[in-house]
Amino acid sequence: MKKLLFSCAMALTLSACTSNGPLFHSWEDYETERASGAVYKVEEPYEVKGVWYFPAEQTNYSEKGLASWYMPVGDSALTANGEVYDANLLTARHKTLPMPSLVKITNLENGKEIVARVNDRGPMVNNRLMDVSQEAARQLGMPSSGTVLVQVDYLAEESAALRDKLVSEGRVYQAEQTTVKEALLEAPEAVPANEPIYNGAVETASTVVLTGPKVRLGAFGDPNNVKRLQNKLGADMPLQTSQVVRNGKTLTIVEAGPFSTKAEAQKALTKLKAKGYKDAYLAK
Repeated sequence: MKKLLFSCAMALTLSACTSNGPLFHSWEDYETERASGAVYKVEEPYEVKGVWYFPAEQTNYSEKGLASWYMPVGDSALTANGEVYDANLLTARHKTLPMPSLVKITNLENGKEIVARVNDRGPMVNNRLMDVSQEAARQLGMPSSGTVLVQVDYLAEESAALRDKLVSEGRVYQAEQTTVKEALLEAPEAVPANEPIYNGAVETASTVVLTGPKVRLGAFGDPNNVKRLQNKLGADMPLQTSQVVRNGKTLTIVEAGPFSTKAEAQKALTKLKAKGYKDAYLAK
């Protein structure tokens, strides 16, 4: 992963910025030289400083958290999906959302909102949800240093249009065939933002079929970690498990539910996030 410089410490004030570039949100923008190397990318789970992250499509993604702005090192720095970073475009970086994808970002401190394109990975800071480009920060009214509280909502239909165009042209990130790492699977509190995406196909599956919405907590390779999770949460809400085999490795998927309504499932999701399961999500 390329080295990025967090630029909040820069003396340049965001209020002095002007927007000279296009919004760069439609698939036609990927015909430009700036994005000639861009691909649709949902890469393998990855580790930074002992923390595992699980990139995945998350069509129901909606989250509050701290955000700031950033500037890559170098005049022609590439983003994680192959675009050339442009401070004048409305772009952002996120730890797990697909690239590119579109999100609505609302500054909860002043009510200003924008639509930005996620095209980079980061910020690798535990207490920060997202970083945005210089122009995005200017339009959101963010300070030249420090963070603000934002609401980030995934725009599923708009994101799908970008994805489908790139996929139709064969511009898709190709993951290397790798063996699932035990460290990723066996950290009891490391729950995926979505089921990890691997290159290998599902070989076998045995699933508990129950109706109603559910909340997915994670996938685990060690049955003992599944038991620990069940012991920790079983008294608070119903849990169910299912198994899949990928690349010769059996994974146990743990979900809360099913719930009778989506509202009840959302309430359970909120409760789980408060307990520290920040990447739990509503399963389809």
